[in-house]
Amino acid sequence: MIKIFKLLLATALVYFSLWLTPIVHAADEFSSSYEVLYSLSEDGKTDVKQDIKLKNLTDKFFPSSFSLTLPGKGISELEAADSQGPLEVVISEEGDNTKLTVKFTNQQIIGLNKEYGFNLKFRSDRIARRLGKVVSVNIPKVSQNSQIDSFNITLSVPSSFGDPDFITPKPSSLSESGGRINYAFKSKADIRTGISAIFGQSLVFGFEAKYLLKNNSIFPKILDIPLPVDSQYQQTYIDNIEPRPENTRTDQLGNVLASFKVNPGESTQVQVRGEIQTYLKSREKKILSNPEIQSYLTGSKYWDIENPAIKNKLAEILLPQNLQNNLQKAAEIDKYVSNFLQFDYGRLSGNDFKRFGSVTALNNPEKSLSAEFVDLELALLRAGQIPARQVIGFSLAEAGKPYAFYNNGLHSWVEIYDQGAGWVISDPVWESTTKGGQFFNFNDLTHLSLAIGNGMDDFVLPEAVNTVFLDKDIVERKEARLDIKVDSKILSGFPSKLKIRIDNVGNAAFPASELKIDTAKILLESPGQSPEITKLIKTPVIPPSGNLEYELNLKTGAIWHSYQDVLQITFAGARETRVISVEPILSYKIFAVEIIGGVIIIALFYSLILLVHHKSTRKSS
Repeated sequence: MIKIFKLLLATALVYFSLWLTPIVHAADEFSSSYEVLYSLSEDGKTDVKQDIKLKNLTDKFFPSSFSLTLPGKGISELEAADSQGPLEVVISEEGDNTKLTVKFTNQQIIGLNKEYGFNLKFRSDRIARRLGKVVSVNIPKVSQNSQIDSFNITLSVPSSFGDPDFITPKPSSLSESGGRINYAFKSKADIRTGISAIFGQSLVFGFEAKYLLKNNSIFPKILDIPLPVDSQYQQTYIDNIEPRPENTRTDQLGNVLASFKVNPGESTQVQVRGEIQTYLKSREKKILSNPEIQSYLTGSKYWDIENPAIKNKLAEILLPQNLQNNLQKAAEIDKYVSNFLQFDYGRLSGNDFKRFGSVTALNNPEKSLSAEFVDLELALLRAGQIPARQVIGFSLAEAGKPYAFYNNGLHSWVEIYDQGAGWVISDPVWESTTKGGQFFNFNDLTHLSLAIGNGMDDFVLPEAVNTVFLDKDIVERKEARLDIKVDSKILSGFPSKLKIRIDNVGNAAFPASELKIDTAKILLESPGQSPEITKLIKTPVIPPSGNLEYELNLKTGAIWHSYQDVLQITFAGARETRVISVEPILSYKIFAVEIIGGVIIIALFYSLILLVHHKSTRKSS
């Protein structure tokens, strides 16, 4: 069985991120001011212009260079200049990041309160992302390593984008000119939290997931795989499962599991294709019962909620705060985890996916992969009596551009239950790797749910997942097929069976319905129920590629009865009929032959016994 930590524990989303770090001298020797413009084009490319002013806070030093680190490699058209002309920019790579170093060779600022201004321009394809009619923007926070006097950010977008369906934090002001809308952010809090915006409310993705099921035992096994499921933020459509499963079912966590029979020593390759539509806002609010809430508060092997280190850390996070409700508490826990843990790209490149669990993650923050972020956050949330669960999923793969796509695209995040909002998404991994991107209580439309985790390693997960954006509408097909097995001729007075199978052959779950079976004379008998000529059966929801099977006894009366009856089966508005001939057993010619033959055989057998007995008696005499 494929282990969760071998597929999920390492994933990170890297948007454009900006760290401003004057090098050479201490942070208290200079202050800085910034005017930054992010200008988006229709295709999602972003032109960035930064006007930077350095102020000397001493009369002893002067800066010789200035560095910025930009995650990713999507930087082009780079220019730097001051009032006297172009400046040299040295580009170097640091892991997955691009480092730019601007050398101040034109002039120097010497003397207290002396100022030096320069600008930096470049184009990035990582700040914004356009998928059809949807544009997502993420401007992460700034790492403040020097005194910042002011930091003003302007996000400029084409008027054709319309109003943002989501934007945080709230802009200080907005203006419109020249066919563009400009959002201004002037609060220092904005640079500490980052800026996120989405123009659009829904996306459609196509996916193909491949599973490998192996049975190394000496007995046949039924193995289950999770199928992408409907949730508060997504609707799933399953187009094809090859081979078709024995059946599908929904477990107590809400996972849709497809079951396959695998013979001893064999393996089965399963391929699942379909579409997923994600929604910015919740489709429906899930209301949990008290027992369900309690089930999301328990600990596990990886969520050690009773450990003193977890409890002490929870108190350290929450006690200084004046928090009014669970959602506010969860936000503080999420902020702590995303800032405290550090994603270890070395473990990722070294194929080291050992799952540590919450306590080890707390003690080794620099060695974290996705599982460590999720396990620590879940342990803290549940220890604080905040219902939460692990979500296992995947994300979009764009040709030539990895996008949260490590280890075949599988990813893991957290959902928190709030009685007012239902399930709320929290992704501390992406918040950390984007240096402050907004992923708490916000669905960015690219988190595609596959299954709900239970804190153990007991899922058979895909070995490979391919996803692609689809610029189309999805047509939902709710369709069921009846398969009826019953003899057209049955013997009166003898038992007979009616078997009905309902297959979901649509691309979505088939809703709960009613199965009605009618006859005129033949009695229908279910186990534990009285025979009757009409049966009404309430059918539950049938998951995609699932089926329901029902078997009834047919009772026809005395052995001499002879008549025709019509069996009518109605399900979800569709009706099928079968004509059944009930015939007495004596009407069958073959039966008469069998009876006569049987009598002759019995007579011969009896005569043989008498003959043997007679000879035995004579011999004894």
